[in-house]
Order: sequence, then structure tokens, then C-alpha cells
Amino acid sequence: MKNNIKIIPERQYGFWLESIKEYDIECLRRWKNYHRKNFFFKDTISEEQQKSWFLRYCRWEDDYIFIIRDYNQNKVGCLGFRLRNDYIDIYNVIRGREDIHSVSIYKAMYVMLTYILKNYNNPIKCDVLKNNPAVKWYKKCGFDVLEEREYYIMGIEKNRIPSIKILVEEDEL
Repeated sequence: MKNNIKIIPERQYGFWLESIKEYDIECLRRWKNYHRKNFFFKDTISEEQQKSWFLRYCRWEDDYIFIIRDYNQNKVGCLGFRLRNDYIDIYNVIRGREDIHSVSIYKAMYVMLTYILKNYNNPIKCDVLKNNPAVKWYKKCGFDVLEEREYYIMGIEKNRIPSIKILVEEDEL
């Protein structure tokens, strides 16, 4: 069974990351449906589909989606990673609230990347649709286009990830 992970940046960024739980999935579903034009899966996700997905997700090793919570406990976004063959795939990066500046999600990305660097030794990549406005955001985070297909395969060199001190709490989900 996968662990529940909470990642707290030592520096006061005003947020922390924690593994999604069942009570988060409706929020994730709403965010994903709202932004679906920017994702590969464009259909509207039903409540039943989301519940079914979550049950499968709980069994997947080395696959984590984190809720970004501010220090008032508000959910402000999410981001995830999964081990895919020989690389780490970054996915489901969503700014959940429009009033949250993208810099907060940018910092959250670096917190997650720091966790990845401490626990995996694989290249870090992501697949991004060419028309997704997040392409520019990924580039600001230090990702480069590695390959161009009908979408971009982007990656980040480990030496481009700033060193952030984090506190990690883990227990069984």
C-alpha cells in the first residue's frame, strides 16, 4: 500500500503538499473538468468515474498526486508525479483557484521536485499539449522541450532544480 506523504518546505512559502485522500477527489474532479481543454483526456469526468479512478490510484506504486494547501487549510491546486518505465512523469499540475498566483504553484513544483530528487534517480519529464498555456510556465520552471510530436515532451535537468530544504512526514494511506 502506498504511503500518505506530507511535504513541508522549511522556508515559509505559505503552503505544503499532501497526498490526495478520498475527500479531495471531488475537488480534483471539478478542477480537472474545468481545465479539461488543456489535458489529453478531454471528456467530462463523472463522480463515478472519479471514484473508480481513485480506487485504482490507491493501488499504484510510485504514483502520487499532491494537494497544495495554504496555511489556512485551503486547497489551492494540485500536482503529481509517477514512475513511468525509466523516468519520472510530472502530471496533473492544476492551479485550482484563479486568485492564487502561478508563482505559488511554481514554488510547489520545486518542493515536489526536491522530494523526487531525494527519492528517485530517474530523469524527470512531462507531456504537455502544444496549445496548453502551461508550456510557458514549465519553461519558467526550468523545463525544456526535448521532443516535439503532436504534443511536447519536456524535461528538466536535475542541476536546474533549486535546493529546497523540506520536511517529509509519511504514514500509511
